[in-house]
Amino acid sequence: MISEAVWPEKAFFRNPLKNEFEQTMSAMAVKQMGFGDFFRGSHKGTEFQQFLGNLDGYRRSLGEYRFDPDAAARKLLELIAATPGRD
Repeated sequence: MISEAVWPEKAFFRNPLKNEFEQTMSAMAVKQMGFGDFFRGSHKGTEFQQFLGNLDGYRRSLGEYRFDPDAAARKLLELIAATPGRD
């Protein structure tokens, strides 16, 4: 799980199972947030070396991340309040 890497500030490297939408999306999210990377295919040696070369950047991104447990609830309330025709 992503939280198991984010909470202790450990960079994340994964190989999502082929055709598994959830795994691919979470791997892409990890990469986009700068918390790690993923690979597809059989070149994991090369990609893992690139991952190791970027550890400082991943650690920096993880160190800057601040968990806000109420953020999702606030966003949901904003979306509900902005719903047209809601009285």
